[in-house]
Amino acid sequence: MRIVSRVGALAAVALVLAACVAAPGASPDPSASPAPSAAAPATSAAPSASPAAKKVACPPLPLDPSTGALSASVELLAGLGVDAAPCFGTAKLQVTGYVPEPWGLGGTTAYTYSPTWLYGMFAGASLTAGRGQDAASIEVYAPPSLGSCDGTQLADACVLHPYMKRWVTVVGHYNDPAASTCMATPIDATVPPIPAADSELACLRHFVLESAAAFTATGPLPSVDPGLCPVEPITVDQLIEGTDEVGPQYGLGCLGGRTITFTAYVVPGVGLLSGMEQVTVEPRWLADALNTGVVLAESATAADDATGWLVARVPPDLSPAGDAACDGSAVDPDTCPFAPYVGGYVTVTGHYDDAESLTCREVPGPGGPLLDPAALVESCREQLVVTAVSGAQGPEPTATPPTTSTR
Repeated sequence: MRIVSRVGALAAVALVLAACVAAPGASPDPSASPAPSAAAPATSAAPSASPAAKKVACPPLPLDPSTGALSASVELLAGLGVDAAPCFGTAKLQVTGYVPEPWGLGGTTAYTYSPTWLYGMFAGASLTAGRGQDAASIEVYAPPSLGSCDGTQLADACVLHPYMKRWVTVVGHYNDPAASTCMATPIDATVPPIPAADSELACLRHFVLESAAAFTATGPLPSVDPGLCPVEPITVDQLIEGTDEVGPQYGLGCLGGRTITFTAYVVPGVGLLSGMEQVTVEPRWLADALNTGVVLAESATAADDATGWLVARVPPDLSPAGDAACDGSAVDPDTCPFAPYVGGYVTVTGHYDDAESLTCREVPGPGGPLLDPAALVESCREQLVVTAVSGAQGPEPTATPPTTSTR
């Protein structure tokens, strides 16, 4: 069945490949360098009041000669926590991460803080290693010259505002000189003062932005005969037929990361694949081949046959729950934005070559790695990722939900 060539490709291709162990210290974050580069030790040159006085084990980082910055990852910095500042001193660091939509912070504080862009419970914005709420994250702080970023909202002036719900590469540093001015003033006499040294120490540990730029997945695209590629208006049938003729690399090879829009019928709950998962992969919504994604068809009639199915991946932050993607076997109305349209038509916007593809990795098990890391990343790049969905008028009345299932 054609469904296997599209849905099962991720598992089928990866499981037959030779085992390959990632290099020690390699990071699954998109900021990890795709090719070997000269390693530069992370030296610390922090001021006297810096937390650098604490001795910690500091990992060496590769130098990006184009920016003169050391390449780090969100996961690495989050793992180091307060030790990141003493590790890297005032060195320039380059980090790629995802800018989540702010949830909004509530509550009150017993202090007034200054400078407000660097200090206080509402200062700074989040940068995460992925779209899910459980992804590793760090707080980043933008000086006034970059439009201070309030953690409760990414205002238009904030340097990260254009990249909200997108991947971004930032350059910044710890141990900013402005830390020496950090001060917390109690709102009344009943609140104990915070020593100036503690305020300075807290601010020295903050990652201060110097610049931000959009990040897109990079890498060679599969070679596909242009004559086989889809033409506007793009349809589900074109994507299915091209995949059948060329293979799972069809969409990636033809379209790269270009945004596409098409109309589709949302097939009611079907079991995509079943059986015991032999490996655990992350992020599950993108990398796991079993029961993930939403099933689409050209029309209600085409949905009667599994050979007319196309599976699209739905990222967690597109769902109402904020941290759960759609499962093809049970389109849950609480977690899947396609739920209101099951058995009906939608307008889908999406792309291949999603930036989060570069984070796809196997979670090591007792038996060691089973997958080729490069092949797993390539399989994730081949997935069609949804970025928006809305109701649409279909070409025909909806049909009786199909009973075909591979479960």
